[in-house]
Amino acid sequence: MNLPNFIIIGCAKAGTTSLYHYLKEHPDVFMPELKELRYFAYDKSNPEHIKKPDRVYPIRSMDAYKHQFSKVKNETAIGEASPRYINSAFAAHKIHRIIPHAKLILSIRNPVDKLYSAYNMEVRDGRASGDIEKELFDSQSLLLHNALIYDKLKLYLSLFDASQIKIILFDDLIRDATKEAQSLYRFLNVDSAFTPNTQVKHNLGGVPKSGFMAFAHNVYRNNKLVNKMYKALMPDKLRGKLYAARRGNIEKYASMPDSLKERLSHYYRTDVLKTQELIQQDLSPWLSN
Repeated sequence: MNLPNFIIIGCAKAGTTSLYHYLKEHPDVFMPELKELRYFAYDKSNPEHIKKPDRVYPIRSMDAYKHQFSKVKNETAIGEASPRYINSAFAAHKIHRIIPHAKLILSIRNPVDKLYSAYNMEVRDGRASGDIEKELFDSQSLLLHNALIYDKLKLYLSLFDASQIKIILFDDLIRDATKEAQSLYRFLNVDSAFTPNTQVKHNLGGVPKSGFMAFAHNVYRNNKLVNKMYKALMPDKLRGKLYAARRGNIEKYASMPDSLKERLSHYYRTDVLKTQELIQQDLSPWLSN
């Protein structure tokens, strides 16, 4: 039974959904239908993980994980994408123990922009109220921590050889998605002349126009029974129309207030400088907020 020989380990809100699709399109690459398996982040000895709904940890056993790759045919690059892995030391060690020679792909983004995008997704899904400074700084939100990258990347580099890790800057992905996708193809030793469809925008960020649509989506995401009934009873064609309607309910969120941008830039400055030194890539634009 096949196991992946590469994994997109992160970061969330840094183009991982697009990378998943660009790789899935390639004839020599196999990606499961389910984007985020999250198996390596699941700790079966952790009661908190066990209590989480299936959407948080959909794959919880090695047998179930292997089954995700049962349809592999002649593809030479076999992978999955679970951005949760970069934030999980448990996942890093589990990946290293089970597939130590796997190649790892990491897309990183200006932490200020990443945080703001992630926060607005929380607003969109009904998990945040919109009072961003209070919710981020008064409670030391997990979102603040998740936008940090240096220590997490350093851990992966301590476990895996640097040649196994491909780092993409979100800025470069936005500037020329085809070029970055083809650099991934070269990294995975598949035909780099292949051109993916980069016209479709995946996992668009934004906030809801309709509060009712946002509420309905939140119930679907967080109520296990509703989620199962929806998947079991809703025809694929109608589900596609509802998905399109939800995408149409999203509008661009407001620009970040300058005062907040300055505060966050100061908060992340040291982490950006240390990451820049670690990966030997110019991140100075991230410091000029």
